Amino acid sequence: MSDLTGFDAAYPPGNAPHDQVVFGYLGGNTPHPWTPEEWAARPERYRVGIWTRSNPVDAAQGTSEGRAALAAWRALGAPAGTLIGLDLETAVNGPYVTAFDAEVVAGGCKVAAYGSKSTLFKNPKTSGGYWVADITGAPHIYPGSVITQYQFETSWDDDTVSGSIIASLWDTQGGDMPLTTADAQLVANTLLDTQIPRAGHTSAGAPYTGTITLRTALAWQDAGGQHTIDAVTAVGAAVAKLAAPATPTVDATALAAALVGNPAFVAAIAHAIGVELHHDTPAA
Repeated sequence: MSDLTGFDAAYPPGNAPHDQVVFGYLGGNTPHPWTPEEWAARPERYRVGIWTRSNPVDAAQGTSEGRAALAAWRALGAPAGTLIGLDLETAVNGPYVTAFDAEVVAGGCKVAAYGSKSTLFKNPKTSGGYWVADITGAPHIYPGSVITQYQFETSWDDDTVSGSIIASLWDTQGGDMPLTTADAQLVANTLLDTQIPRAGHTSAGAPYTGTITLRTALAWQDAGGQHTIDAVTAVGAAVAKLAAPATPTVDATALAAALVGNPAFVAAIAHAIGVELHHDTPAA
């Protein structure tokens, strides 16, 4: 995949180049965190948020600032799986970087640590790789990095973004990401393990009470018990079809996380599936 053109700027420039990726600031010791309005006005297709900490202290600070950066990024509407730049300038502080990265990853995003090539690689490699400053004046990807800042301009800096990380960029036009088999299984299992009301009646004719998982309801449709495995495979395959080139794609990891965060909605979906199955549970 071809590399992308990009620029980063402390303040949104009015005469910015016609690049594909824009890097804007979220907070930290930057002079100007970009406002939601400034972000919304950008025409570039792809976005990366930056948290600046040129004077990191320790792991505790890394944890708190990783949490703050993630919150600021997601508040803008950035989807799960997208990249946050950690601008370290020339700082070297392993505990801070590791803690910052861990907090962002726990929240579903990634971190690309930025700094001078003379100091950056002394920091631990973060989940999204290294973003290095190698000022040559010509677009390139510095060995061992995924983003390279290659030119200082008056109002912005020029960057080359490796095409290999395009899936980690906030795509404001496409937004959704292709599904993997693992993603499909994640969605399938999220639904299958949801509790739904028990249906049917006991041998005495009384309605069942309580709940069972959708997985169990499906399993009870087949006396041999193989249906549980078949259901996981079938639901996963159905979800994976969304990744076909001719159909829309979804970020299944984000979808599953959203489902887990809204149990009432998941229960409603699972219950609707259960109703379609007309499942009858065995006598308690």
